[in-house]
Amino acid sequence: VAEVNKLGGIGIPVVVDHRDDTQVKSLFDKIESEQGRLDILINNAFQIPTRPDGIFDKDLLFRDFWEQPGWYWDALINV
Repeated sequence: VAEVNKLGGIGIPVVVDHRDDTQVKSLFDKIESEQGRLDILINNAFQIPTRPDGIFDKDLLFRDFWEQPGWYWDALINV
């Protein structure tokens, strides 16, 4: 945020549980009403998940996101 502000932008730090659709929608509604639009979003919550059986499957990691199963995305962002 400090770097964005230093370069003339408007950096606004927020904490949102991205697993909660209500919080995410509220954030984007607030952005639209206060700023008009969102130019950059940085999400620093991430983990490399394993399959439900506990095995790491590197092939899942390198698939296009639309080809990854739903449980993979749930595990990826449920940190």
